Amino acid sequence: MTPRRGRLVRGILATCVLTKVSEAQQASPLAGFGLPSLETTDVYVNVFLERLIDVDVKQYRHESIMLFGMSWLDPRARGIVENNKVLMDTENYSCSVPCWSNVLEGSPCCDGVYAPSFNFANAVGFSQDRQVTQEFYIGPDGQVMSITSVYGSYFQPMSFENYPFTSMDLMVALDFMDTSMFVEGHPGVTLRPSAAGPRVFELGLGDDSPQWNVQGVQLEVYTGPPLVDRIRNYATVLSNEDDPAPFAPLNSTAAFNSWVREQKYDRQSVFFIMRVDRFWQWNLVYGVLPVLLCAILGLLVFFQDPGDLGARISVIVTVFLAMTAIQFVLNDSTPQSTYIQPLQQCILIIYICFSVSAIESIVVYNMVHWKTFSSEREARKESWSKYKERLYEWRHYKTLRERDVRINEDVDEHGHREYGSDSFVDAVDGQPALDDISGLDKPDASKLPTPSIGFGPSGLLRRLRKGVAKPGSDTTGGRRLERADTAKPTVLGILREDSDYGKALAFHVDKWTFLLETLCYVIAIPVIFGTQSG
Repeated sequence: MTPRRGRLVRGILATCVLTKVSEAQQASPLAGFGLPSLETTDVYVNVFLERLIDVDVKQYRHESIMLFGMSWLDPRARGIVENNKVLMDTENYSCSVPCWSNVLEGSPCCDGVYAPSFNFANAVGFSQDRQVTQEFYIGPDGQVMSITSVYGSYFQPMSFENYPFTSMDLMVALDFMDTSMFVEGHPGVTLRPSAAGPRVFELGLGDDSPQWNVQGVQLEVYTGPPLVDRIRNYATVLSNEDDPAPFAPLNSTAAFNSWVREQKYDRQSVFFIMRVDRFWQWNLVYGVLPVLLCAILGLLVFFQDPGDLGARISVIVTVFLAMTAIQFVLNDSTPQSTYIQPLQQCILIIYICFSVSAIESIVVYNMVHWKTFSSEREARKESWSKYKERLYEWRHYKTLRERDVRINEDVDEHGHREYGSDSFVDAVDGQPALDDISGLDKPDASKLPTPSIGFGPSGLLRRLRKGVAKPGSDTTGGRRLERADTAKPTVLGILREDSDYGKALAFHVDKWTFLLETLCYVIAIPVIFGTQSG
C-alpha cells in the first residue's frame, strides 16, 4: 500500500469514527426552541427526583433520574398547534418537534411553540441507554406545561470529613438561556421556583439506592453574573490586550461587558439540592467494628508473660497484619480526600498504640532478664580481660626468654660478662639487669599461670604494666564490695541482684500501659466520631 493510499484510508476511517461519535452524542435534554411571546414573562420550574441511582465517592459524581416540569403562559401556543395539525392533515408536512416524543404517529406537533432552554452546568453526561421522554400539554387559555425525564451523571465537590457518618447535599445546576433578548420590546423572562419532591413513583419496598438515603430536597433560583464574569473571577492568566471582547481584561474596570448586560446575558440558575445520608450501620459493621476488634485484640499482649518477648511480638505483628488487610478492604469503599477522615484517624491511633506496645514489651523483657543480661555482660567483659591478660603474660614471657638468651651470649668462656654490652639493660621497663646472673635459669613455661573462667578484673592489665600486681594475682579487694554495700540502691543495681524485682516492675509497667492505652481508646474513638458525625 502506498503512503498516499494509506493516508486516504486512515482519513476515511477517522471520518467514519467521528460521524459515529457525533451521532452517539446527546444534546441537552432541556434544549428549548422558539422565541417567547411578549406575554411570556415568567417560567415556573418544578423538579422531582425519580430515583437516586448511585453516589460515586471515588470520582465525586452522582447519578439520578429526574423529572423536570416547566410551566408558562403563551397565548399563541394553542393556535400554533392547531395550525400544525391542519398542515399535517392537508399537506405532506413533516413535524420536527412532536408534542409527545414517545408517540411516533398521531401526536400533536409543537413546531413553533416556545420552550425555555436550559443548560446543565455540572453534567458529566447523559445515559444513552435510557430514552429521554418529553411531553407538552397545551391548555385552552394559553397554559403550557412541559415534562421531561432525564437520566444523567453530575459532578460536584464532596466533603467526607464525617465519614462514615456522612451527610451531604447533592446538587444539579441548570443555567437558563433567555432567548427573549432577541424579541423586540420584551422585558425578559424570569424564573420562579415552584414544586419539588424526593420521589415520583413508589415502586416496591426497600431502599432507593445503595448506602444512601434521600432525606429531603430544595429548589432555588439565583440570578448571577454572565458567564464571562464568572470566567474572569477565576482566571489566573489575563486576556491579550488586543482581544476585542476579553474574558479576563487587564483592567478590571473595563466596560467591555456593558453591552453584554444591556442585551440581558445575565444568567439565571436553578439549583436542585438533595440532602442524602449514608447508611452508617453498614459502615459500622464492615468498617468501624473490625478496626475496633483489632484494637481490643492488641491489648491482649499485656496478659502474656513479659519474659516471653517472642510471643508478645508475634501477637502485635499478627494484629498489625490484620489491620493492614482490613485497610485493603476498606480502600474500595473509603473516599480519597486531602484530609484525614475519622476512620483513618482511629486507624492511625491504633497503629501508634501498637508501636507503644512493642516498645513496652521490649522494655519489660529487659527488666525481667536484667540480672541474667548483667551476668552475661560481666562474663563477656571478664573473658575479654582474660584474653588481654594472657596476651600480656605471653609477651612478658617472650621478653624474659629473649633477655635470657642475650645474657647467655654475653658470658665469656671463663663465665664472666662482657661489660659495655647492651644486655645489662633489661628489656622490660628499661630496668638494669641483676649483677648476679649465676642463679638465673630459663623460665619454665609450664609454671606460668594459665587462664581460667573468672580470671582477674579488667584493671589487672593496667596494674601489671605499672608493676603493682603480678600476673595471676587476685585484685578483687574488699573496697568494691564495701562501696556496693554502702552506696544508695538504684533500680539497675537491684535488677542486677534480684530477678523477682524485675518481674514485679514489669508487672506494674504492663498494668499502667494497658490502662493508658485502654483509656486512649475509650476517649479518643468516641471523641473522633462524636465530634465529626456531621
